[in-house]
Amino acid sequence: DPGGGGSAAAVIVGLRNLTGADSFYHTNQYQTLAVPQILSNSSVHRLKRLSEMASPSSLKDILTILGDQHDRKYPIFHDELSHERGELSDWTMATVSFDLLAREMRIYHGNPKKAQVAHVEQMMMW
Repeated sequence: DPGGGGSAAAVIVGLRNLTGADSFYHTNQYQTLAVPQILSNSSVHRLKRLSEMASPSSLKDILTILGDQHDRKYPIFHDELSHERGELSDWTMATVSFDLLAREMRIYHGNPKKAQVAHVEQMMMW
């Protein structure tokens, strides 16, 4: 019972093949499943902004994208500065990167584009 309340046949799965050149983002909405949903203004604005940005080719590029605040009303990264500038949305609780080759998880302090690592955790591999 993967869904916790129904049969396994009731589970909806969406798969998307990505190559090394592909970028895929989600902003709290489904993009690969055809299911009814209500999109928030924040999700629509953030996805639009992501479509305007170049695909990342490094962790630094990814952190820059995750820290973007170009859209003042609905930025990708939400913090005190974005709210002082008139943001109308939420708060970013944490930004985390996973380096599977180095087996590291990094938690960032503040805006991730500043790349200030607050904590590094070694991941176990089986």
